[in-house]
Amino acid sequence: MIDLFLHAPSLADMAAGLALVGLSVNGEMVPASHTHALAVVVDDTAGVIVAVRCLEDALAGAIRATSLAEVARPDGWAWAG
Repeated sequence: MIDLFLHAPSLADMAAGLALVGLSVNGEMVPASHTHALAVVVDDTAGVIVAVRCLEDALAGAIRATSLAEVARPDGWAWAG
C-alpha cells in the first residue's frame, strides 16, 4: 500500500490527470475501487491536494508517471477511520 499526495492548480486539472490512470470519469474523481481510495485534502486558492491510497504498486507507478505533482502529506492530515 502506497499513499500519494498530489497537487494540481484546480479540481478540473486534477480530474484530467487522474483520468489518465482511470481514477476520473467524465471529469469526476472516483473515490474508491478495489485498487485505490481517494480523498480531497485541500481545495483552495493555492490549488488542490488529493490523497490517493494505492493498493497496487503498479497504480502508484502509473500515477507518478502523470504530470501531477507529488507533494508531502499536509500537516495533521490522516485517513478517516
